[in-house]
Amino acid sequence: MAFRLVIALIGVSVATIPLSPAEVQAHRMRMISTEMLESQVEDALASKELRAAARAAKSLAPILAAEERYWDKTGLSDALSYARRNRQAAARLAEATRHGELGEASAELDAMRANCVACHGSHPENRTVTGR
Repeated sequence: MAFRLVIALIGVSVATIPLSPAEVQAHRMRMISTEMLESQVEDALASKELRAAARAAKSLAPILAAEERYWDKTGLSDALSYARRNRQAAARLAEATRHGELGEASAELDAMRANCVACHGSHPENRTVTGR
């Protein structure tokens, strides 16, 4: 079983490479992990525990790099762009927390979250369906 695009939307990129169910499940698990880590960063920043924020922010890097590879494979250029921007914001977030820059870290976390909302609002996962 693979996931394939079956419709094309005007002005929106479309998936061209099938994804296995395991890849889709791994993507879903990364989304859950990302949400949990974002919450950990937020809590740590609120209590000004920059070391804890830095640990959680650093943990985002491999997850978001995997997301970027996932969306690159699909050929969905808009989702890839969101994933790339999110990975870059996470890197800046990790750097800001590592350097003790609370305001910058908070701004990068906000940027990440705004990017997440925009990507989820574009529903890229709905542009792939189970292929038979």
